Amino acid sequence: MLDKDYRSTAGIVDVAKRVIINNNNRLYKSIVSGCATKYDIGDLAYEEYSDIDDEIEFIAKRIVKLHEIGIPYSEIAILLRKRKVSSKVADMLESYDIPFVVEGVNDLFYTKECQAAKGIYDYLNGDISATELFKSWLDVEYNLDKKELADALQYLATIDVKEIKMYSDLNLQGIYHEFLKRISIVEDGSLQTEILLYNLGKFSQVIADYEVINYTLKPKTKLNNFCSFLHYTAAQYYPEGYLTNSYAKPDAVSIMTIHQSKGLEFAAVFIPQLNKNFFPAQRVGGKGIWHVIDKTWITNSERSMRY
Repeated sequence: MLDKDYRSTAGIVDVAKRVIINNNNRLYKSIVSGCATKYDIGDLAYEEYSDIDDEIEFIAKRIVKLHEIGIPYSEIAILLRKRKVSSKVADMLESYDIPFVVEGVNDLFYTKECQAAKGIYDYLNGDISATELFKSWLDVEYNLDKKELADALQYLATIDVKEIKMYSDLNLQGIYHEFLKRISIVEDGSLQTEILLYNLGKFSQVIADYEVINYTLKPKTKLNNFCSFLHYTAAQYYPEGYLTNSYAKPDAVSIMTIHQSKGLEFAAVFIPQLNKNFFPAQRVGGKGIWHVIDKTWITNSERSMRY
């Protein structure tokens, strides 16, 4: 068994050992640090807060300081046990003008740019008006040319899905790329645009995944089912970590779950909400896994995840 951790300093290894030592029935293995970076007092910090907003604001302020001393945003991660607080974290980082990406696909569809991208298909399906689609793209944090946007909407207006008979003639991906080409979203050197393009790229992969499976559906059915998929299913469809590393990462803080962080490495990591019912996870009502498996195994699993 490997007994040397070359990525973590002695301080981090020590804390991890103090957590995992409480697990019963584990194979004995004493990990030591082989990291070239020397551990200094202050590299590890524990802060206690009674309010989640105060806790997240501490993280935001510390990220600002870390960046000021030269640590890239892309070398900083915030790890969550559950996704339900990711929106709070995102809002706080946004208020401090800290760029961030929410890893995976689950929260992708709540970004302004992906809501606008979804609107392309809602419009073609007759679910929203051209005015609503126009406004959703203006809400995207990019200086779009209104005339180009109007021309792109005019392009969509020429597509009558009811008149398309052959399944091969309705290319959802082709429509998406043609629309983006017409509104001229290009790299301009800003970090905000880099994140925007990163998210639109992941949305493109979602389209590709859907078309691979449903390519031979009749055009009207394919479009209607795709809109339903985006509206009801897509956010929960992908496993954690899917699409995380498919594209070049922008210089932005990563917000991800503990599961998604496996195998990754960062210069600075924050783990908020280390409290009862959150990490370890809250026991849900009704019949659960502890009716089959001894509860100590569940607690051990939560410790192992943190370890």
